[in-house]
Amino acid sequence: MEDNTTSESATTVDKNECLSVEDLAAMNSAKLNAELALSQAKEAIAKSQIQELQHKYLVLQLFFKYNLTEKDHITPQGVIVRGGAVNEQQ
Repeated sequence: MEDNTTSESATTVDKNECLSVEDLAAMNSAKLNAELALSQAKEAIAKSQIQELQHKYLVLQLFFKYNLTEKDHITPQGVIVRGGAVNEQQ
């Protein structure tokens, strides 16, 4: 005698309810692309922070080389302005 009752915890998956191999691959590919983009963005931010620190370090070295103080300023054109520092409001 066959038992035609089913358990509530048992689930059946009909093959018609599954994604096609192509759709599953597309979904996985899209997820991987999103993860890759996030990873690349994090890497770009890290590289940007490194460049900013290198710039600040170079400026600090120039301040020492030219005996500048926090009151002095170097313009983007390389002109030293003694006592011309702009106070940054934090």
